[in-house]
Amino acid sequence: MVAKDDHAIELVLGDGVDDEASIAASRAIVSEYLVPAFKRGDFEGGILAGADKTATKILGLISADGSTDESTDSSAADSSVAKADTTNSNLDDTTDAASPIAFETNRTHRGTRLSIDVILQGIFGAVLVGTSGVAALRFRRRHRVRPCPNCAKPMVRLDETADDAKLDPPKQAEERVGSVDYDVWACTACDRALVLRYGKLFTHHKPCPQCGAKTKSATSTAVRSATTTSTGLARIDETCANCSFHHSYTKTIPKDSTTTSDSSFSSGSGSGSSGGGGGHSSGGGSSGSW
Repeated sequence: MVAKDDHAIELVLGDGVDDEASIAASRAIVSEYLVPAFKRGDFEGGILAGADKTATKILGLISADGSTDESTDSSAADSSVAKADTTNSNLDDTTDAASPIAFETNRTHRGTRLSIDVILQGIFGAVLVGTSGVAALRFRRRHRVRPCPNCAKPMVRLDETADDAKLDPPKQAEERVGSVDYDVWACTACDRALVLRYGKLFTHHKPCPQCGAKTKSATSTAVRSATTTSTGLARIDETCANCSFHHSYTKTIPKDSTTTSDSSFSSGSGSGSSGGGGGHSSGGGSSGSW
């Protein structure tokens, strides 16, 4: 799970793969592959590398590039070699030992690599197609020409500067902080105007309990850092960009289970390791930030 605006990443392991070895592997995947890629802004490459390394390091599959996890148990490899040697020794001297056995092995490996490639490509394809389809549909519905409710004449969409005159202060504040976008359509024949509201899909702002506008934001300040032996304390300050609303309260920061250094904290999320490292998540896995 990637929260781009929060610069946070979490790799959650499911039942059966949440042992200590898998957790350690997930921590390495987060810190060595996901976080560095996200720092470069390469989110697709980071997720692809993370999925590939999860398949090899945790599930023991063959990587898309044909490699296997370097930490694979050597005894299993020795067993495979011994089995191959035994089989080859029973073949006639004139038999090409590399032919049928190696062909079947390579074909199996190619099939495994192909399966991983198909799965990864299918995931990314579905995400891209779904996201593009929703965006295209929303754009089309938003920008289609609308008839005036009064005279049925076509209306025109005002630009961002002209539509401010048709918006009240709370709506202008919502547009200013980026939580909501408003479209104003004006009739070409009469003075009728339509104000249409489009909320942003991802925003940190919440509705203000005082004025109702979606302009309330929260910031956190560490009062006492969490350590491995004691919890920390953070002060949460809520303010509104449209009115005079202000509210402050404190929240406990959980103990840091991975390091004795200062732990990062954000409102609404659990503890994690700051910087590029991965920390243990409450659901079994690892988390990090960039």
